[in-house]
Parts: sequence; C-alpha cells; structure tokens
Amino acid sequence: KKFYKLLLNDIIPRSEGAWYAMELAGVKPLSQAVTLQLTSAPDQAQDEFTENRIQERKILIQRIIDSQKTSGVDGLREDILEQLEYIQVSELEIRLTVHAFNRVLSIDPEPAYAAFKDQSLYTVHRDGQVNWAAMGRELAYAIQPSGEVGSLAMGIKEVLANETFEGASISLDELGYPPLHQVD
Repeated sequence: KKFYKLLLNDIIPRSEGAWYAMELAGVKPLSQAVTLQLTSAPDQAQDEFTENRIQERKILIQRIIDSQKTSGVDGLREDILEQLEYIQVSELEIRLTVHAFNRVLSIDPEPAYAAFKDQSLYTVHRDGQVNWAAMGRELAYAIQPSGEVGSLAMGIKEVLANETFEGASISLDELGYPPLHQVD
C-alpha cells in the first residue's frame, strides 16, 4: 500500500480468488521486491521478555503453523523461532525500498514497533507494553517469507498478547485451531 501511488501503472491489484492462479502463472507479490533497512535502532539490548514469551508459547505457535500447512501453504520456516536474535530497542525507524520494473523506489523513514531483519527481531517496548500486532506480523514474515501472512500474523498475535499460556491456548481453541500434543 505504501508504494501504490508510485507503482500505480506497474502493478496488478490482487483479485479475490484469483491470486493463487496468478502466482502459479508467475506473478510475484510486491512484497518480494521490498527490502527493509533499519535507519534508527539505538540502545540495543537482548529482549529476554519477548524471547521468553515466544519460547514458552512455541507449541501454540506451532498449532497455527500446522493449520497453515494443512491449508496448503508451502515454504514455512518452522525452525526460525530458535534461530532468531531478539533485540529490544528504545525506538525503531525503518525505510522500505522496492526494487522492481528497472527502478529503485524508497519511502521516507518511518517509525515502527517491530521489524524482522537478518535473523533478528527488533522490538520497541513503550511503557512496558509491546505492540503484539506488529510483533505477530514480523514473526509471520520470518516464518513465511512469501505469500499472504495475515492469518498467520493474527494467530501469532493472539497467542502472544494473552497474559497466560492457558488463556492463549483457550483463544486458539475458540478460534478453531486443532490442538497439538507435545511429545517429549
């Protein structure tokens, strides 16, 4: 959406029900041509709070990933949660650049609450609060590097935003995600 006016004559709007066929025909989503640059991420420290929350709820996130796989989504990076470096910053500013149609276009730097870049998840905590929607979106991009990540992001947000593991599990039950039993 950020590049829509700049690329108005060069892109095909996504049509409901037709996008999968377009993708099979070779049409690439604009998101694959976009790169993210951190323009400001001062005061970096290990984000133990976010890392612990994600690791504690890994089995719940796996429920969401398994649902994506059952729906036919390919290319999911299920092991990425163990590979990420979790970094807390006091503020975060990013610039998005699109490399497409023999052009390079950038938008002005803008503030962000979370960003996934180079195997690192950067998060901003404001007054002890985390923007779980932004976190869910960035984790979804890490897990599913291409394609539509909206439902994956919403599920992850639901899991992480709940105060307790039990509450998050109940939310997934209510949303219809099949339960998983952890095998030790």
